[in-house]
Amino acid sequence: MSHPSTSNPAVVQVAIASPLYRLFDYLPVAGGSIQCHPLGSRVLVPFGKREVVGIVAGHQSQSALAIAQLKCVIKPLGSRAALEPPQLKLAHWLADYYHHPLGDVLFNMLPNALRKPVIGGAYTERCWQISTHGRATSIYLGRARLYIWGARVYILARHDINATDAKI
Repeated sequence: MSHPSTSNPAVVQVAIASPLYRLFDYLPVAGGSIQCHPLGSRVLVPFGKREVVGIVAGHQSQSALAIAQLKCVIKPLGSRAALEPPQLKLAHWLADYYHHPLGDVLFNMLPNALRKPVIGGAYTERCWQISTHGRATSIYLGRARLYIWGARVYILARHDINATDAKI
């Protein structure tokens, strides 16, 4: 594992969703600096025998551990911070007030898609389109439990909306 070669390296403090009441020290990504990891950003880090998503919760000039014992951040996840400074301040307050690990508090502030290393299909849009058979069928809207579905079908059928235009 490569480590930065400066004499006074900066340390990235990462919060991990775990029941542990502490932050974990990591060196910046190989070949990078702490500017690559702004506060509130998501990072992929080695944790035991697995790789987990962490949130950068602080920066320090030193660590309680020897530099040789620290592992590097594997990679940053995303180009922006997932949590802004007011949200980080709120998370610190919540963790102190409710005596809960900061990592758990931070991860509970994130949407589920951002808690995972890969955001696949997180920003999809649901579209509706009526089939040819559906256009030919008469629509009965009398049942309350089918009201929303029926209203959507009615709008699609009456206004000849296709899947790309439908935002119902």
